[in-house]
Amino acid sequence: MSNQKVVELLKMYNKPEIWEDNSIYEEIEIVLDKIQTPGFQFADRERFILSELTKGLLAVVESTLDNITDQGEKAALLITVVDILSFLQLLGER
Repeated sequence: MSNQKVVELLKMYNKPEIWEDNSIYEEIEIVLDKIQTPGFQFADRERFILSELTKGLLAVVESTLDNITDQGEKAALLITVVDILSFLQLLGER
């Protein structure tokens, strides 16, 4: 999986109901679209909200990982965890 796949997962995970303020949802949607532009640089606020969303996604994937017994599925999710951690590193979070 690449950063592009993590962005796709973030787009699926970003829902208005996880944010107290709907404008944050809309702001993230814009950032997720812009992030695919070559040479895109994060503003501090964009980096922060993407980090928060990504940490939430990571928590969901890790909790799912705890409940999976199939080794093939578990291996695929472990790859996803590594990719999400790499994305967080890109954001300067880990």
